[in-house]
Amino acid sequence: MELRDTYVRFEEIMNEVESLRTRIIYDSPVVKDLIIFQYILPYFSKKKDVYVVLYSEGYYYKFKRRANYLMFKDPEMAMVLDRIKFIKIGLDDDCDFGNLFGFIKQGDPEREFEGLRDFLVKIKPDSVLILDCDFMYLIAGLSDGNALKRLIDLYSLMPDGITLFGFKNLNAQNMDTIITDLYDVLITIQRDESTLDNTTFRFDIECQLSDICQKFGRFRVESGGKLVSLR
Repeated sequence: MELRDTYVRFEEIMNEVESLRTRIIYDSPVVKDLIIFQYILPYFSKKKDVYVVLYSEGYYYKFKRRANYLMFKDPEMAMVLDRIKFIKIGLDDDCDFGNLFGFIKQGDPEREFEGLRDFLVKIKPDSVLILDCDFMYLIAGLSDGNALKRLIDLYSLMPDGITLFGFKNLNAQNMDTIITDLYDVLITIQRDESTLDNTTFRFDIECQLSDICQKFGRFRVESGGKLVSLR
């Protein structure tokens, strides 16, 4: 993967992060969701098996609401979601879209952890895994004193060649440095303070492979719930 110091459109980097582990750090949950639905899912669902991990009924509800809204705006989104495989950690196995690849009953942190580990080992290397929540939620309830080691073990279970997308709110601090070190590419997305509105965002891309290289760009959130690249 070659990254040069340059201005890019966000959609142009999808092919470059294929088979890499990318962490997206954001200050707007709306933008984070739109990136998943507008860029990641449409691009990768046509060429690979895509798995999405949803932790808790709250995350499932939020994902469902966003999906229903975007399907109303763009009928092709329904076809995209039909190809997705979901791993849901929740109170029941309801899943209104895609294919439920795995269900883990929420409540016992140890069983949640073991259940997710069992599903991760079944994912083939040439696949895409989207963590719609941070693993920190999963390990928060573990009380054996080895939470950090077990967190690293989860990432270690993922096969080489997998395309991974993890997300983190910019204001969250827990074990941030340690988790960040497990990714190949970091993308930080923040509101562009140089503009006078709250709808323009800047993204900065850093590759952590052989050399540290940078790309950056900007986009705007339109009223219809779409990200539009800016020059």
